[in-house]
Amino acid sequence: MPTLLRLATAGSVDDGKSTLVGRLLYDSKSVLADQFDAVERVSRDRGLDTADLALLTDGLRSEREQGITIDVAYRYFATAERSFILADCPGHVQYTRNTVTGASTADVVVLLVDVRKGVQEQTRRHLAVASLLRVPHVVVVVNKIDLVGYDEQTYRDVAEQVLDTAAGLGLSDVTTIPVSALVGDNVVDSSGRTPWYDGPNVLAFLERISPVGAPHSEPLRFPVQLVIRPQSAASETFRDYRGYAGQIASGLVRVGDPVTVQPGGRTSTVAGIDTADGELSEAFAPQSVTLRLADDIDISRGDLIVTSRSVPSVTQDIDGTVAWLAEHDLVPRTKVLLKHGTRTVQAMVQQVGGRLDLDAAHLRPAETLGLNDIGHVRLRLAAPIPAEEYLHARAGGSFLLVDPQDGTTLAAGMVGDALLATAVV
Repeated sequence: MPTLLRLATAGSVDDGKSTLVGRLLYDSKSVLADQFDAVERVSRDRGLDTADLALLTDGLRSEREQGITIDVAYRYFATAERSFILADCPGHVQYTRNTVTGASTADVVVLLVDVRKGVQEQTRRHLAVASLLRVPHVVVVVNKIDLVGYDEQTYRDVAEQVLDTAAGLGLSDVTTIPVSALVGDNVVDSSGRTPWYDGPNVLAFLERISPVGAPHSEPLRFPVQLVIRPQSAASETFRDYRGYAGQIASGLVRVGDPVTVQPGGRTSTVAGIDTADGELSEAFAPQSVTLRLADDIDISRGDLIVTSRSVPSVTQDIDGTVAWLAEHDLVPRTKVLLKHGTRTVQAMVQQVGGRLDLDAAHLRPAETLGLNDIGHVRLRLAAPIPAEEYLHARAGGSFLLVDPQDGTTLAAGMVGDALLATAVV
């Protein structure tokens, strides 16, 4: 059975992300005939001689009018080797927040670089996002190789520049591939116009890399979304029913397993696992289930049920790395809501510890963070949460900062500062 791989595209404006995705879909025969006919029709109306494959992903009217990607476009396709979920992220600095969203669940980031321009500020920003989000693999597509006459040295110079930048941001698993997304060189089929390149094409690379470790190989983490207690509204069979519904964030749970409920630390054992299709003896991430426990203990939405063999500690103080997504600046003493799993607590920004300088790959002193800045913050929470280092647990180490007035998302955050703490100058 083919394995699933989640990938996200990134890169600067006009580096050819949407064209690459369109070429990938078209050459892998993942485009329906009526979809391609519509693209050809729009391309002819624009006076183009060939189909503009970028139109396969730029679905918003404003995207087609401006020729840029604005929102994250998700596409699903499959080959004989595996299935793919692809997030085509925007390249403009204004939409970096969308790139953070698209890359947050990715197994691999496909970063495009125009061979004529080399590494740009947005290239560094997206590499920093990939590093902060602990994306397991990064493949850098050095695009538009046809516009430099398939020159090997030009490609080598850009590849070296990319690898040096990635290394400075703490990325080690980075692969570069020379590509012409417009023509199709080294996208799905290897090109005879780059005889000096003996590596895989983009699709072959994506088919052979390993995705992240299976979520059920990690300790059980089950954020409670809803307490199911029908009482008198149910039939006699379910009158005393008490279940805790949610999606397993990581790990595996079996009937009889000892569990602990955080942040309170109460313990019990799993008495049953229910789904709409009946009872299960075991369940694993990312299944949505209802757990029944052997003891009637106080559990509510926002609590976290974990295996008693690995219990995260609780804290009211968070040192974290955030990607600031709001139009207004982040300043100390700002009151926010922190959303961690299904739990939302009030918090205050005690300190802004610095801003990541993308050119030097260093944390520079700063008292505020602006739109699309990446930096270090210290938060004080009104109530404890079971936070884990993002480096070791993506589910338990991620959080959002939310505006308490209008509910808009202010920042995407990662508990800990493993990258930035080593980059202070």
